[in-house]
Amino acid sequence: MKEHEEAAARTFLVSAETAAKEVFAVSERFFDEFKRMPGFPAPLALGPRTTRWVRAELEAFALSLPRTQGMPAQLQAYHDKTKDPEL
Repeated sequence: MKEHEEAAARTFLVSAETAAKEVFAVSERFFDEFKRMPGFPAPLALGPRTTRWVRAELEAFALSLPRTQGMPAQLQAYHDKTKDPEL
């Protein structure tokens, strides 16, 4: 691992952009949806317009999310449709 990558891996506080990209692997817009979920960790206010999250708290929240079973519904519907010989 390069020196700057190691430093990023040890980052204690993360911005919304970093949390979305590195912790959840989603867009910032989708991260905003996560923030509305019950149990989502509260951010720390570092200034009037600066908030950060504790990376470990976000990772714990991510691990607490329910696991999906099988394929997503839209993909399953497509898969079922393509298997139908009448289509």
